[in-house]
Amino acid sequence: MSAVFRGPNAPCASQTREAIEEWIRANARVGAEVVIRYAIGGRLIYQRGRVARLDSVRLCVAVRRRDGTYGPPRGGFFYTGKNCWNPTSLSHLVIPTTAVLAACVAFEESDGRLAEPEGSRPIRSHSRRR
Repeated sequence: MSAVFRGPNAPCASQTREAIEEWIRANARVGAEVVIRYAIGGRLIYQRGRVARLDSVRLCVAVRRRDGTYGPPRGGFFYTGKNCWNPTSLSHLVIPTTAVLAACVAFEESDGRLAEPEGSRPIRSHSRRR
């Protein structure tokens, strides 16, 4: 499985904001597993996290390391799934379905490097005009 996902084939493509918020409100507790979805360069990357602490407004997430341990809490998210430090950012929580968790495993097994999806065009460097 590729560690890179795009568009309608993304494992979380059918998840709505309402469904994500409902899932978080029903399941958020210290120690609960969550998944952070990052959109980087038109690609989606999924990474496991664990709720480290929460309050009535947001939850802090510790990101899972490659060795299976969790780092210190560093990600803050509202119960809507949006990043609380930058709600319009490209990282937010999604529901950890079987397909989303498989995407997490694919990313972990990719050694953190993003392979180009089959049939993609190579990235061109643009020279700066002076």
